[in-house]
Amino acid sequence: MNFLKTKLFFFIGFIAVAAIFTGCVKGDFDEPPINIPTVDFEANTTIAQLKASYTGILDSISDDIIIKGVVVANDESGNLYKQMVIQDETGGIMLLIDKSYLYTEYKLGQRIYVKCKGMYLGDYNKLIQLGYIYNNAIGRLPEVMVEDHIFRDSLPGKVPAPVNIDLAHNNSAYINMLVRIENVHFLEVGVPFAPQGISATNRTIADASGKELIVRTSQYANFASMLTPAGYGHLQGILTIYQTTYQLLIRDTADIIGFSGATPPPPSGDFVYPNPDIPAVSSLEENFDEITNQTDISIPGWTNEATTGNRKWQGKIYQTEYYAQATSYNSTDAENVTWLVTPPVIYSNNLILNFKSAMAYYKHDGLSVWILTNYTANPETATWTQINATLANSASGDNNWVSSGDIPLSNYVPANYTGNIYIGFRYEGTQTNTTTYRVDEVKINTTGGGGGGGGTITPVSEVHEMFDNVQNDVDINIEGWLNLAQEGTRFWRGKIFNTEKYAQATSYKTLDNQNICWLITPPVMYEGGKILNFKSAKAYWVHDGLSVLISTDFNGSNLTTATWTPINATLAGQANADHEWISSGNISISNYVPQGFTGNFYIAFKYIGDAVNTTTFRIDEVNIGPAK
Repeated sequence: MNFLKTKLFFFIGFIAVAAIFTGCVKGDFDEPPINIPTVDFEANTTIAQLKASYTGILDSISDDIIIKGVVVANDESGNLYKQMVIQDETGGIMLLIDKSYLYTEYKLGQRIYVKCKGMYLGDYNKLIQLGYIYNNAIGRLPEVMVEDHIFRDSLPGKVPAPVNIDLAHNNSAYINMLVRIENVHFLEVGVPFAPQGISATNRTIADASGKELIVRTSQYANFASMLTPAGYGHLQGILTIYQTTYQLLIRDTADIIGFSGATPPPPSGDFVYPNPDIPAVSSLEENFDEITNQTDISIPGWTNEATTGNRKWQGKIYQTEYYAQATSYNSTDAENVTWLVTPPVIYSNNLILNFKSAMAYYKHDGLSVWILTNYTANPETATWTQINATLANSASGDNNWVSSGDIPLSNYVPANYTGNIYIGFRYEGTQTNTTTYRVDEVKINTTGGGGGGGGTITPVSEVHEMFDNVQNDVDINIEGWLNLAQEGTRFWRGKIFNTEKYAQATSYKTLDNQNICWLITPPVMYEGGKILNFKSAKAYWVHDGLSVLISTDFNGSNLTTATWTPINATLAGQANADHEWISSGNISISNYVPQGFTGNFYIAFKYIGDAVNTTTFRIDEVNIGPAK
């Protein structure tokens, strides 16, 4: 009995041990549980609003302010130390945190929320930062406080696409944001980004027009010993400022794009010079509606020329959409360079270029846009200058149209220029660089994408405008209405959200020093007892940029000399929630016209903003009619 009992105990013990080991082996091969961080609160302040509250003096944040943003830069490469940068759709800010290896928790694309109460807002030589107090200056948030203030939400996602900036413009709106500068070169070639023994080193880049920008690199960056490349290329990184000097912080070597060592593209022999006898036009609008599918484009006045290889721009039709396309896909040429050039356009100071582009099957950045000046018949006296336009790129996604925005051509011509200009779309590719590029809706005029109105406008007795016929993100052009840009290049635009259509104006991400745009009704016959009402909304409040005015002596062309009287209307403001529609109430026109007046009047919706004052304003349901 004892022998059998002993054997039984031994057998049971063996089974138990085997089960334990089997369980351990299974655990080794199981997928680890995924812990997805979440927050149970919402942001109540945008980054732009937080930065706008900074008075220039270091101060503790006493309000329950919560911001959210996506990590666009961290300390992984060593070019940032105990710092990371987050941005939302309104702006970016640098967080100072007394903790190493931040990138292990806060990866690029990670959405985070920051409870700002108890933290400090300050600046380091004009660069606004969020952290804590140290020696009466802005410093790092102590590590023990991090879990009380910074919260991850969800898993890391997509990093926002960089904003294309032009060194010739005011870029203050993009400080502490991920930006991209195209077609630049280093002034010092073949030297380390940051030699050892110096905490940080400044290198200078310049664009084709000579505008410069500092690239600042820490000696602790893992690419510090890399030599600055020759040739032209593109740089990405975080735009910062030191006093009044802009600086770029490269995140890692992936932000250094191109720089093959070649001379500035394209070489002089690559340029196209159209037939000088082509008649000049005062404006241009080309939608490529007359092209033939998969046939080299031949439009009167336009030049379509291949300077390298045999590929030219072709017409393409997809479903009901017509456009111009260039590609090196399946080309038998070692290299393709092809130009599509507009007819000559008579230059005036307020001339605007606007178009849209798309790409497919991205391999390289192969599209660029140029302007030709001082050309009559002699190429030796002519100048091709590259235009810094927003173009479709790797971040755009296949077949998605990207608007160039309104581009003032005055930025690219000599002062007091009086000749003609040409716009050229240049494609370059090889048997490996085969991205397909498309161009459509090319407009050159004095109103950019919009304008509206003009000519003789017949007075109306009533106005009932619901903006039902606007196109999304297209400058408003409604018969009888005027859409005017007094300063800058921004116009009122049509917007569509879900099924709602309305007019919108904003200076968000503007490259202009100031935007002043007007949306003006047709002339309305005053017959006594007229009532105005409308509704307005705002988003991402920074300033009060909307006003409503009336004029009895405006004639359609005397915008700045006419008398405009402000109307005391109820407008969306800081106290209202974002996107909340606010009724103006019924406004009696008789309070704003002279006694006994019998002529016509105009109502104007005026927006003023700049790179700092960026509140978005919307209007809808504009009604002018008899009192009821």
